[in-house]
Amino acid sequence: MPQSILHVGLGAIGRAVVSTLLDRPAHVHISAIVDPAPQFAGKDLAAVLGHPTPYAVRIVPTVAAALPLSSSPGDEHPVAIMTTGSRMEQVRPTLEALADAGLHVVSSCEELAYPSLRYPHLAAELDAYTRRRGVAVLGTGVNPGFAMDAFALVASAACAKVRAMKITRSLDAGKRRYQLQKKVAAGMTLDQFQAELAGKRIGHVGLAESAALLAEGFGWKLTSVDENFSPVMATQRITAEHFDILPGQVRGMRMTAAGSIGNRKVVDLDLTMAFAADTFDDIAIDAAPPAPPLHLRITTGFPGDHSTIALLVNAALCVSRLQPGLRTMLDLLPLHAIGT
Repeated sequence: MPQSILHVGLGAIGRAVVSTLLDRPAHVHISAIVDPAPQFAGKDLAAVLGHPTPYAVRIVPTVAAALPLSSSPGDEHPVAIMTTGSRMEQVRPTLEALADAGLHVVSSCEELAYPSLRYPHLAAELDAYTRRRGVAVLGTGVNPGFAMDAFALVASAACAKVRAMKITRSLDAGKRRYQLQKKVAAGMTLDQFQAELAGKRIGHVGLAESAALLAEGFGWKLTSVDENFSPVMATQRITAEHFDILPGQVRGMRMTAAGSIGNRKVVDLDLTMAFAADTFDDIAIDAAPPAPPLHLRITTGFPGDHSTIALLVNAALCVSRLQPGLRTMLDLLPLHAIGT
């Protein structure tokens, strides 16, 4: 029987998730779509997606309005996919409403990739809340959730023990969505960059979560996780659809996260998202002797949006197998080395 899916959020990623679900009728059934935006009220899903053939799927403004539609006959494990906020405090009310309805949840919320890092008390409350209701909640995506944490952990299974890991991810922001280009401060002056960074209005969310996820997988008890955000400046003019970046302006960002045990750095994450940057994913594993170091390089890089969409859809078919509570990708991909 196809998995019943209630989808929440019709932003760019949300619409792409829904399109992907519609292409898998043998595996999933979309029961309802939730989005409060007035432009979606009363519209057929096909009109929102630009498809010529109508779908028998309702778009409703609230989770409560979707609940009578949230499962198929005989479906004991309905699931929700949520593509809304990046912060746990933003998504908490929706998570609780979905849990109250008995729905397992897969979310693109970056802070949910390792929820106890920034908000341990909130994470504990949500974990207890979802356990009482017998549902699992999983945060995932390409990054955090895979490229710089789960994939690297699984790759470490070829080693017996790991002493340290360095992961470098780089992508050309000029080939990505406008929202990401804005997030990495494209076209700003240095002063604007500093002001927006201080107000936490720019920058990637989730690098520290990836460091914490890696550390838990290897059994390391980190004493510190240090993040750093710096601008990548243009040295020549870059003309793109939404930006005309002049020399001396920002063309993107470099973000790092270092996880340490005392004075020993065991996790080193380096992420660059900038116009005209190279595109690749690189994993360097310092395996404990006598094993040699292991170096993997994905020359194409994991395609951000496409990979995130695939991870959300694929995880939605697995999340009901997990134990209730706040879960991480470690619960889905448990094969990895141990740390030393």
